[in-house]
Amino acid sequence: MRLDTLIKFYEPVLTKSASGHEKTEYRELTTAPSMFAELVTLGNKGRERDEGKQRVASTTVEFNLRYRSDLNQKMVILAEGKYHDIIRITPIRRMQFLTIEAEEKDNDWQLDLFTP
Repeated sequence: MRLDTLIKFYEPVLTKSASGHEKTEYRELTTAPSMFAELVTLGNKGRERDEGKQRVASTTVEFNLRYRSDLNQKMVILAEGKYHDIIRITPIRRMQFLTIEAEEKDNDWQLDLFTP
């Protein structure tokens, strides 16, 4: 396993907009926000779906990294300039490593960053 890709984790934060509506913004994970992982593109798992009125193409990737207990499926991963939604987190080798299956957004999706 080559841990050669720098990744960052972002956790969701519920905030209120100026008009009082709740919205989700993301902030860097406070406990070890970045680390190295192995990035594997799963070529046969690409797909398209509708998000609102827009057709979105996505590619499924896998991240292999050292075990962490502070990750969950609501988080977003930034790797190589692209954001990924976490689909599944699987511990392997007696909790020494994790395999994270994630979906890469292909439509210039941007993250709303939290600013306190």
